[in-house]
Amino acid sequence: MEYSGPVCRQITPENNALRIWFSHADGLQGKGGAALTGFTIAGADGKFVPAEAKVDGATVVVSSPDVASPVAVRYAWADDPVCNLINQAGLPAGPFRSDEPHYAQ
Repeated sequence: MEYSGPVCRQITPENNALRIWFSHADGLQGKGGAALTGFTIAGADGKFVPAEAKVDGATVVVSSPDVASPVAVRYAWADDPVCNLINQAGLPAGPFRSDEPHYAQ
């Protein structure tokens, strides 16, 4: 029985996107099959913009046409976020940000 929603464990750069690796990631999806929401990315300037996010296995790939070389990603990082990433058990991912020192890029 699954006991946790998806947990960010690693973030890696990939071309003009960032790939986010999760644990507890079986069946990653947007709730109800919807497109993923709640992701923002930033380049070296530190300005976060809404990102397009797509599930790819146990990972999510995020990008934006407004950020050519992303260096940071945030998920559900707002006072009242609109976010919907869940796993197969229906458990939600918690908020995270990669612009903190404990995440390796």
